[in-house]
Amino acid sequence: MAISQGSASREVRRSPPDESLLMVMGPANSYSYRINWANSSDSVPIRSGAVGTHFIVQFPIFFRRVNTVRLIHLCLLLVASIPQQGFAQQYVNLLENDLQHWMKTSGDSPGKGWELESNGILHMTGGGGNLVTREEYGDFELWFEFRISEKGNSGIKYRVRQYDNKWLGLEYQILDDSGFARLARKNKTASLYDLVEPIPVTTKLNPVGQFNVCKIRVQGHRTQHWINGQITVQERLVGDQWKAHVAQSKFKKQANFGENALGRIMLTDHKSEVWLRNVFVRRLGTASCCPVTVGSLPDSAEFASR
Repeated sequence: MAISQGSASREVRRSPPDESLLMVMGPANSYSYRINWANSSDSVPIRSGAVGTHFIVQFPIFFRRVNTVRLIHLCLLLVASIPQQGFAQQYVNLLENDLQHWMKTSGDSPGKGWELESNGILHMTGGGGNLVTREEYGDFELWFEFRISEKGNSGIKYRVRQYDNKWLGLEYQILDDSGFARLARKNKTASLYDLVEPIPVTTKLNPVGQFNVCKIRVQGHRTQHWINGQITVQERLVGDQWKAHVAQSKFKKQANFGENALGRIMLTDHKSEVWLRNVFVRRLGTASCCPVTVGSLPDSAEFASR
């Protein structure tokens, strides 16, 4: 992760993101958080004055440089400044050990059409059917990277549950946007599929054949989507505006669609070739433990790309 202000910057590298690596709190001035993965990186800017003056603690260096008394005082200050909230758990790699975290909607293990390659990339060739997590998730953060084929169509759904005999949920759309120029923006990449179009006029989507770094954060009745450091969706999942979105979508006949607080994560099979890597999830408590941690931004922040 690189943290920069003006011309000054410092690098902290770790993969996958680890909330214990760095803790940032207080008022901010045009900081940029850069997350370095195995073969890619993500940079998320925070607008000046959005969060407050930050101080940075890189724990290994911190313990070497600060005496015990000062350390205790600073730790007490940190704890006192954090509201009593639930704490985020550690990241879990969802692409480990032969897809043990996934199953078909029938309950069977993944089969033909889903190949976990030796380099850790999940290659979907099409025809393998949708996969859902064996566990359900309520509030969580999901990091992933995707590469889509030419004119390809896929997506990652979350808080998925059964509506009658259908498995439905909120969807982070994955698409070769260049191959569907006339498609409505609410059906393009990084949208909340068929419900909410991306906030930016132009989505920071890499060309077909290149990986994109993405994030989903859902907590309570609020969901957020990112792609390549750009926030694309920031939406409340209750209220009149949400009901209006649903009423104008393909989900209009599903009562209270998207308002459930718990569900599975789904990898969709739309018969297109797609590649996924670095898929990490962590559960969140009632709120994250700190205003800013590696890979996440505070709910109260106004983002530069909005």
